Amino acid sequence: MLLALRRMRIYDLPIAILTQYIDFEIEDAYYALDAAPEALNDLYGLTNIIAVLYEHDSEIWEEIIKGFLEKI
Repeated sequence: MLLALRRMRIYDLPIAILTQYIDFEIEDAYYALDAAPEALNDLYGLTNIIAVLYEHDSEIWEEIIKGFLEKI
């Protein structure tokens, strides 16, 4: 999906990545989850993106996603 956005030259669409993995694979390289948005910006030009760790026993991820969506 992110590649399709790049091909369509849509760079500022708000994107929230929610994952249970602490590392994120981009172009066959692994990035720490907190470094993934910057890597996606550098590689694909995506400017409005966050990556959030989902943990079943925590509500922190919900707070982060809600805060991100409220800024839209």
